[in-house]
Amino acid sequence: MGNQHTKVGEAMTVWVDDVYLQGNVPGVRSNARWCHLMADCEAELIDFAIRVGLNPNWIQDKGRPGRTHFDVTKTVRAKCVAFGAVELEWHYMGELMRAIRRIHEAESDPNYGTLTSTWDHCSNCGTETVLVGPYCDAANDTLYLCEPCIILVEDA
Repeated sequence: MGNQHTKVGEAMTVWVDDVYLQGNVPGVRSNARWCHLMADCEAELIDFAIRVGLNPNWIQDKGRPGRTHFDVTKTVRAKCVAFGAVELEWHYMGELMRAIRRIHEAESDPNYGTLTSTWDHCSNCGTETVLVGPYCDAANDTLYLCEPCIILVEDA
């Protein structure tokens, strides 16, 4: 999938999951099923949401990287995909959001370096999933790691 972590003004990726949670929201048809529209940059998420016709005031968890999202119905989800949102299975969305939170936490530490999130095979275990990196090993090789392998590297 390539590099998914972006800065405002760069090409960005937004994701939409397939969780289809049931919920009743005033003013919306009852028993609607909802998915999540997310990005790793809040400003870009809001810009995309406006382009697909969402009210920016509907944002959820504003100011919380890795949690900020819009709830969207199946119809709006389809429109998001038509506008370029990447479809992601609901369980991978959780992994991605944890990776984004880790990146934002790391970026607040000037000694940590710049991390990105990507979708690929883990440099350590080979699992295809959301990865965070780059990390450097003892041989100074660049690694992109899944969440369990990050914990192994940080505990070593």
